[in-house]
Amino acid sequence: AQFVKGIEELMKLLQDEKSEDTKTLVRKHVARFMDNAEKLAAQPSPKAKLLQAKAQSTEARAQKAHKDLKFAGALALYTQAAGEYKLLRQDALGKQRDWAGERALAMIEKAEHLQNITRKISSVNGRGSGGSSSGGGGGVGSPLESMLA
Repeated sequence: AQFVKGIEELMKLLQDEKSEDTKTLVRKHVARFMDNAEKLAAQPSPKAKLLQAKAQSTEARAQKAHKDLKFAGALALYTQAAGEYKLLRQDALGKQRDWAGERALAMIEKAEHLQNITRKISSVNGRGSGGSSSGGGGGVGSPLESMLA
C-alpha cells in the first residue's frame, strides 16, 4: 500500500513537472518502485512459509500411509492436507496462491479416490463376514481388515 501511494504521488508530480530531466528521473524512480513492489509480492510471507511447510508435511505423511496401504489413515491425512493448502491459498499471493489451489484440488481428488477404495473394501468385508463359510473374504483379522487400520 505504501508503494502504491508513493507511486501515485510521483505520478501526480510528474504531470505538473516542466523539466524533462526531472521527468526522466521521476520515471526511473517509479520503475524502481514498481520492481521493488513486484519482488515483495513474489516473496511468501513468513506465515505462508509455515503454512506451506505444514501442508507439505501432512501430504508426505498421507503419501506414506497410502503407500503402506493404510487407506483410512491416508484418507484422513489427504483431507487434512487439502484444508491446509486451502488456508495457504487464502494467505498466499501470486504463483504460490495458484500452486496452493492446485495442491488443494489434488489432495481432494486423492481423498475421494481413497474414500471410494475404503467403501469398496468395507462392502467386501461386510459380505465376506456375513454368511460365507469359506472364511476367505474378510472378517476381523483378515488382510483387508489390516489395510484399513
